[in-house]
Amino acid sequence: MASPSTRPWLSPLALALGKSLILTPGIYNLNQPIVVSRPGTVVLGLGLATLVPQHGNAAMVVISETTA
Repeated sequence: MASPSTRPWLSPLALALGKSLILTPGIYNLNQPIVVSRPGTVVLGLGLATLVPQHGNAAMVVISETTA
């Protein structure tokens, strides 16, 4: 679970470890996008969780697996 005051390195670490992400209501000023790279990961915003990119980047990037 993340709030706007969550340390910036904690959410990417949790996502990289396969955890899902719950965003509580608030404004999230993002210096880098939230990267979702694992299948089945859930990113859930409760109430008004607003993602605001700060440097013209995307708010969220989903990396899908492709099979050949």
